[in-house]
Amino acid sequence: MQDAFKTNVDGLIGAHVFARPERVTDVPSWQSHIPFAFFLIGALKPAALVELGTHKADSYSAFCQAVKSLRLPTRCFAVDTWQGDEHAGNYDDAIYKEVSSYNQEHFAAFSTLVRARFEDAVTQFADGSIDLLHIDGLHTYEAVRNDFETWRSKLSKRAVVLFHDTQVREGDFGVWKYWAELSAEYPTQEFRHGHGLGVLAYGAEMAEGMKSFFDADESAWSDIELFFERLGLACSGRGTELMLNGAIARLQQEYDHLFDVVTQQTAAMTKQNAEIGDFIALRGRLWDEARGAAAEADLLRQEIDAVRKRNSRLEVLTESLSWRITLPLRVARRGEQRLRGLAKSRLGQLRTALANRSSRRIGSFTVPESPDPAVSVIIATYGNLDMTLDCLRSIVRTAPASAIEVLVVDDAYPKKEEMGRLGQIPGVRFIRNETNLGFLRTCNHAASLARGRYIYLLNNDTLLAPDAIDALVRLLDARPDIGMAGSKLVYPNGKLQEAGGIIWSDASGWNYGRGEDPNLPQFNYLREVDYCSGASLMIRRDLFTELGGFDEYFLPAYYEDVDLAFRVRQKGLKVFYEPRSVVAHLEGMSHGTDTASGGKAHQVVNRERMRERWAEVLDRDHFKHSRLLQRARDHGRRRKAILVIDHYTPEPDRDAGSRSVMGIMESLVDAGWSVKFWPHNRSHDPFYASALEHAGIEVLDGRCPHDFDSWMRSNGPHLDHVMAVRPEIAADVIPQLMRRTTAVRSYYGVDLHYMRMRMQASQSGDNQLAADADLMEHLERSVWRNFDVVIYPSEEEAVTVRKAAPQVLARGIVPFYFAPSSPRSAAPKERDLLFVAGFAHTPNVDAAQFLVTEIVPRLEQLVGPIKVTLAGSNPTEAVKALRGERVEVTGYISDERLAELYDSHRAAVVPLRFGAGVKGKVIEALSRGLPLVTTSVGAQGIIGLEQVVTVCDSATDLAAALSVLMSDDEAWLARSHGQMAFAQQFYSRAAMRASVVASLEAAEAAKAG
Repeated sequence: MQDAFKTNVDGLIGAHVFARPERVTDVPSWQSHIPFAFFLIGALKPAALVELGTHKADSYSAFCQAVKSLRLPTRCFAVDTWQGDEHAGNYDDAIYKEVSSYNQEHFAAFSTLVRARFEDAVTQFADGSIDLLHIDGLHTYEAVRNDFETWRSKLSKRAVVLFHDTQVREGDFGVWKYWAELSAEYPTQEFRHGHGLGVLAYGAEMAEGMKSFFDADESAWSDIELFFERLGLACSGRGTELMLNGAIARLQQEYDHLFDVVTQQTAAMTKQNAEIGDFIALRGRLWDEARGAAAEADLLRQEIDAVRKRNSRLEVLTESLSWRITLPLRVARRGEQRLRGLAKSRLGQLRTALANRSSRRIGSFTVPESPDPAVSVIIATYGNLDMTLDCLRSIVRTAPASAIEVLVVDDAYPKKEEMGRLGQIPGVRFIRNETNLGFLRTCNHAASLARGRYIYLLNNDTLLAPDAIDALVRLLDARPDIGMAGSKLVYPNGKLQEAGGIIWSDASGWNYGRGEDPNLPQFNYLREVDYCSGASLMIRRDLFTELGGFDEYFLPAYYEDVDLAFRVRQKGLKVFYEPRSVVAHLEGMSHGTDTASGGKAHQVVNRERMRERWAEVLDRDHFKHSRLLQRARDHGRRRKAILVIDHYTPEPDRDAGSRSVMGIMESLVDAGWSVKFWPHNRSHDPFYASALEHAGIEVLDGRCPHDFDSWMRSNGPHLDHVMAVRPEIAADVIPQLMRRTTAVRSYYGVDLHYMRMRMQASQSGDNQLAADADLMEHLERSVWRNFDVVIYPSEEEAVTVRKAAPQVLARGIVPFYFAPSSPRSAAPKERDLLFVAGFAHTPNVDAAQFLVTEIVPRLEQLVGPIKVTLAGSNPTEAVKALRGERVEVTGYISDERLAELYDSHRAAVVPLRFGAGVKGKVIEALSRGLPLVTTSVGAQGIIGLEQVVTVCDSATDLAAALSVLMSDDEAWLARSHGQMAFAQQFYSRAAMRASVVASLEAAEAAKAG
């Protein structure tokens, strides 16, 4: 082993690799890569290197130190604003001045600091001039991708590109995701220590000194990575020491400061104690004085009564003098009348100017109008012409994709001509009430004239964000069980106004989230609510008509939208909040906000009417005021609430485990449960988190300001269920689950990990892996004992658990579902073979090698040349090495592209030789109607699969089975239809929901018993 290590590493070693770094600061994140930086400069010998993002210059100084010690003619450039960002933090000019001074002293002959933004600095470099590019700026996916794309034209044919933080999956870091995409396209190697450093060979003319580095196989690379990791420890240790020393110094300063504060407070308390004694004595004196003052007050009251009697007699005498006394008031009134005349004249001038301004605005835009609208937008107005114009303009700016008509109804505003100008706007259906009907009747009247299948009620004091209308339309189109939906309302300053409404059992209401940050996770998932404000509300027109519109019991306004929501539910339909529909609302501009007077006073009256009408429903389905807010916001009095915990936000298009966990949560949402998801790594992934939120799942990632224990302390008592996924995650959270909640505890294993590891160890003869499998079995068994139910993706695995631990309640579920595809009518002509997998998973790497090296050669002997597609994310070097003229390795692909591959290929194969659990790739091929051949490992847990799929294990048998599918169209079509029928019978969305709910209900019964 030692000889092999020496062989793998010797070719990379030069004396300069062991050099002591001359500059190490208190930022240790890159320092463990400094020995590799020394190696890279010596191996690549770049003519020019550029670093994007230098900060305190540990990495850049290492590059420059190597250039200087090797006496290379390299030109070095550091590009940075030296102002910081959200990842590095913001800082002042002190860092730039210190770095500039160090650079000038040590590397001035060949190094230049370029203080500029990356996109501005790129113009200073010639195309094809950069041999080494180090990207270490802002680490979001978009920023890293933009940096690479912006600078790639400047890279030479022998260029190497470095990406730092490829192993960081927290917050909004996205280097890892972009690195995965690049790894499928270019030769790469990746160091996993020091937060991850990706090394990419960009140019076609690889430097001679870099070939052995990039050509290293997995065994050699393991030795190389270990060598540089150990060598880098000393460098990072120095940086960590500096950082800790700095922290210790700051803590010492803080301690000294706190000591001074405590000393001062002790002196102050001593003084206060003396003052308290004085105060007690003073209080006694004041009490005596107060008793004397009370006696004096009684005497004063008697004197006041006497004065009042005298005044009543004087009033009779002064009455005759009233004309003389009021003379000054009459003089003042004449002056007031003159001032009023002047003000009236000025007001007329202002009104004329405003009318001219409105006239100019009216003629400047056209509102979209369709003869066959999907949506009838109803805007009720009473004055406020300019506000209404702004609202209409926002509709034009956001350009809804849905066909719309816009009805603007003037509720008999006295200035008929002024509001009548709205009728001059092209596209607006302008309606004027002859008498004032009030808001409620005006909306009902307009709805009777609407032609769209949806009515969209919109206040005139609103401004629409893009997608505000279309998001509501998509929701109602997709969900026939939803009768009405409302928007996220925000104030013009960006603060949240309402994320759905809550009605308490006394009929009082809350605009949930008022004044908070609208980006917090609790405001951004699709969910059922008590009601949504009528300021932006969409309802099915036939439903609105059937219900008779807003009920005139609530005239003239307020609570009519709440009552409508209750009547929608009474019809068996739901009311939803759609956070993707965002509308700015200038609340109170039309009717004010004071409930004691004016139009808002009706709010108090109508609340009592609401309570009287819906008392039974309010008592049954709603919480008492301010209680259990987490459940109240989800209309959750009679719904079960569950928290699901997994290692990170599911990525269902990347790995089967994620797809299964996503399916479980969707099943529970379908069953009416309130579902919360906690990613253990706390990372916020905007793409995948958004997918969960749109499915109705609250994602408690890094945007949530609590750690797990504090969140459980507040919310654990109100949960019905908690589900932990995977053994390591479950083991980590068991203490909090035991301490913070009495909820039913379920564990989802994804697969029997120790069984899979044992199969792999047996296949490979790896004794260490066999020992690891024993440790995993111990971990899994210890986890089982702490949960009310243990769930696995198949009944086969559940039986294994029950045999191993009879006291454990173990259940198998349907672990996947796929939407049904259209039946196939003919087989594709091309002989293309598809294997879909996530290649970060070792069994899939082995299967790909088995397919290309052993099965395909035998198959081609039977049917001639075929094309193989290895489709899936994170292909390893071993998988990428399988590429060839007739073997494609795609890397990550979208669901849309995967669907195209299923449609265009002749057959699918799942040639797994070890693994555990039901395989998502098998179920997906069945659902797509693409005829499949698999091994017994691929068929695990799928009862009856052999009736519709050929299951065999040897390369010869697999090739023979595939040859039939490649050559017999009739057999192909029969297999396709049989597979689809099997998938819909046993692996439909309904089947998965029933199995998941049954497992959790079994745990409820066991816990209750």
